[in-house]
Amino acid sequence: MCRPIIFSVLSLVLYSGTVNAASVVGSASLTVQNSVSVNQTQAIDFGNLTINRSSSYLLDNNSTLRLSPQGKLTSTGSAFIPSKNSPHEIAYLGSPAMFSVTNTAPYIDLTLDISQYSQLVHTSGYEQNGKLHLSNLTASSTKNTHLQYVSGDIITTDMTGKIELAFGASITIDSDKDYDDGLYTGTYSIALHY
Repeated sequence: MCRPIIFSVLSLVLYSGTVNAASVVGSASLTVQNSVSVNQTQAIDFGNLTINRSSSYLLDNNSTLRLSPQGKLTSTGSAFIPSKNSPHEIAYLGSPAMFSVTNTAPYIDLTLDISQYSQLVHTSGYEQNGKLHLSNLTASSTKNTHLQYVSGDIITTDMTGKIELAFGASITIDSDKDYDDGLYTGTYSIALHY
């Protein structure tokens, strides 16, 4: 008897699929701005004036000349105010110092530190000349002139990390000294701290 031969074909279908994927490497950054750049763009200038010492025009030890950060010049006492019959007058009104603060982070708070009570001395160095005592330095932002800053106050930079500051100050006199013609100069320090 014949038996039929049955062939069994087993077919195996293997599905070999690939998954499409993408990968990327991300990056991170941080800019550290610990430094602050402060540059004087204009020196404080009290202008040209007469300080007269004569028998009819005695110096007053309490005389003060004040230059505001906005450039307004005022005086107290008699040394800087000519008498009615005096030919002396304030010939040129001064201008405040201008400072540019840059290279800081946006909207950063900085503490203002100003040295005060410096002296302006005659460029000749002659010791008999009187000295002008610099004090009461104050600042204002050139954008917000109604805000006044003194040493110890917080100043905030703008969105670009900058601020422009104008500085005014007061000068007082040595009542027992003469003031020769010429230039009187001095220095002061301004620091901004985080």
